[in-house]
Amino acid sequence: MASEAELLSEQPEWADLAPIPQREGVEPVVQIMYDKDYSDAMGLLRALMLKGELSERALHLTSVVIFMNSAHVTVWEFRRCVLSSLNSKMRWLAELEFMHEVNEMNTKNYQLWNHRRAVLQVILPTTPVERERNSSLRADTMVSDHTLEKELAHLSAVFEADSKHYHAWAHRQWVVGRHKCWATEMELTKAMIARDVYNNSAWNHRFFVLENRTDRREGGDKGGGGGREESEFTLEVLHAVQCLERAPENESAWTFLTGFLFKSPHFLSVSAKEYSLVVELLTKFCKVQAMAGGRKGGSSSAAGGVKCVSFEANILYLLALRLSGLEDEGLPLWGDLAPDLDPRAQAQAAIAKWEALKGMDAVRRAAYGMKIRIAEERILGSKSL
Repeated sequence: MASEAELLSEQPEWADLAPIPQREGVEPVVQIMYDKDYSDAMGLLRALMLKGELSERALHLTSVVIFMNSAHVTVWEFRRCVLSSLNSKMRWLAELEFMHEVNEMNTKNYQLWNHRRAVLQVILPTTPVERERNSSLRADTMVSDHTLEKELAHLSAVFEADSKHYHAWAHRQWVVGRHKCWATEMELTKAMIARDVYNNSAWNHRFFVLENRTDRREGGDKGGGGGREESEFTLEVLHAVQCLERAPENESAWTFLTGFLFKSPHFLSVSAKEYSLVVELLTKFCKVQAMAGGRKGGSSSAAGGVKCVSFEANILYLLALRLSGLEDEGLPLWGDLAPDLDPRAQAQAAIAKWEALKGMDAVRRAAYGMKIRIAEERILGSKSL
């Protein structure tokens, strides 16, 4: 019969430490039955933390515990304390391989991605304080430094396995915002949306880049056809429209377009004339798509028709709020549009669309009724029963 595996605390390296058991109280109501190896390792870790020991063996012990329970936030934090104390460039760079191994076990782990940020702040500095800390590390390795290109390549590899990986997208936003490397992001998202037009993560990242990029050129980007110059605002709307032609029922694209219409005037230069032309274009597009969907038939086409009408109603109502000064007050664009657009007429048109949607989309009938009541109260100043 095989003998039971030796516990960590029974090994000579840990002979000087007595494991501290977890306090469960005198009579625990529901005591958690931890694995014996895990309880022993955690007991040693508590002893080390109480002792304040920030050593190589402490770093090794955090590795053991993390491989047993990669969600233990306290252990990750203690690991960073140990790394800071060791002040070893070799150890900080070795974290990349350690995180790769943990990622293979559980890639969607908050602690892992939070730790990655902390490591990058040391090995890929951007601020004077971080650079000073990096330069003070003990130069005990010839391993080449981590680079921004390597970090972005790592994220691209994650996206190859899971193109909607929440943690990886959130991390990419952090990296891009921190290093101001906006140049490649628009092409990246365009390619990923072309591959999967329903990839809401890519749409969200695209909006993040549009809203936050600091390398925006003055004037417009070149548009297609006849050397005509199109503004970034118009080009972005046209890109979304092209994607919606492929999949008019795509909630991601409609949500992006709605947000872009009403948020972009805060970070792009948009004239009242251009904005009116774009809204007119979108209204015509919605009508064409709704008619085409009716001719084709089928559940997908019907869903696309509902999305088109719902989008029209939403932009009419959101415009009415801004023209009335109820939202986004102070942005010059809405004042420039006001002479040509009546907010009450916009609201009434939105209500008519929602009334039509009650018959087209019976499942959401109550939701459309609620939207109608809100529009009547906020803009028309009346209350319906």
